Order: sequence, then C-alpha cells, then structure tokens
Amino acid sequence: MDFSKIVDWIKLSPRHYVAVALASAVLLFLPDSPLTTIGLDHFRATYRGWIGAAFLLSLALLVSHPLAVLWGQVTSWWSDRQLIRHGLQRLRQLTPSEKRILRQYIGENTRSQTLNFMDGVVNGLVQAGILYQSSNVGTMDGDFAYNVQPWAWEQLQKNPSLLQ
Repeated sequence: MDFSKIVDWIKLSPRHYVAVALASAVLLFLPDSPLTTIGLDHFRATYRGWIGAAFLLSLALLVSHPLAVLWGQVTSWWSDRQLIRHGLQRLRQLTPSEKRILRQYIGENTRSQTLNFMDGVVNGLVQAGILYQSSNVGTMDGDFAYNVQPWAWEQLQKNPSLLQ
C-alpha cells in the first residue's frame, strides 16, 4: 500500500468526506429491499467491513476539520491574551527613558512616530511587544516609523499614570 495515496486522500476537502460518509451510510444502514432493487445487496454483504471503515474514517475526518479550525481560534485567542497580559505587566515596569518615548505618543495624540532603530530603549519596547516597526523605509540617519500596539495605546489612554 502506498502511504502517499493515503495522505492525499486525507487532504481532501470536507465536501468529499460528506459524499463518502453519505454513500457508505446508505450502503451500511439501508434495508435489504432497496439495496436488492439497485443491485448492491451482494456488494454490501461482501465488503461490509470496508464500507464500515470508510464510513468511520470519512466521518472522523469530516469532524476533524471544524475541530481543527476551532482549536486554531482558541490557541490564537489564548496567545493574544497572554501577550496582552505580559504586555500590561511590562507597562507597569517601564523605565524613565521608556516612559519618555511613550509619553510622546500620548502627548502628541499619535500612534506613530519616527525613532532610531539603533536605540536600545526603542528595541526593548519592540521586544516587549509595546511598539512595532511600521515601515521598512527609513531616513538616512537610521530613523524608522514605529507604531504603538493597539492594546498598549488603549491602556496608556485609559491609564496615563503608567507614564508618570
């Protein structure tokens, strides 16, 4: 048995699984009379185990698609929540030079300003997830546009005492 063919079958879209699940369910659960009419009673009797396996596998793969999407959404939500929680913790522990930079955002009521990419304080705020470099194009002296993260902007607006 070629393993790559099994992997290709698993990669099918959910609509294919629905078709296989429906067809195998009809073959498994339909009474003998209708199957005899369409000539599939001997087929079911001969391959009942394989039909059952196809039914269970297609049903499992069909159910796994929405579960995988749900899992991705839950893990994304959780990682965002953790990032914000750690970021809020970091906002409570700002150094005076970090506060000075962030005060410029709030004081000028702007979400973006030009800062030097070689500044360690700026890079510390970027690593903390409070700022991010919003442009890949800078000036000749090494200044780039840096934006404040939306969650950090919201917290600094709500709680300006963090910058005191």
